[in-house]
Amino acid sequence: MELSFFSLRINCYTLTVIVQIKKIYTDFLRLKNFLILIKIQLYLL
Repeated sequence: MELSFFSLRINCYTLTVIVQIKKIYTDFLRLKNFLILIKIQLYLL
């Protein structure tokens, strides 16, 4: 009983961490795309 509860908590924690990493990765990709757009704009000037 206690073991399953413990593993459930670990699963929740793991899920939270995965979600956070995905969020950070998405933000990173967005930033990268934004920087690429800025570079293109600078080249066009």
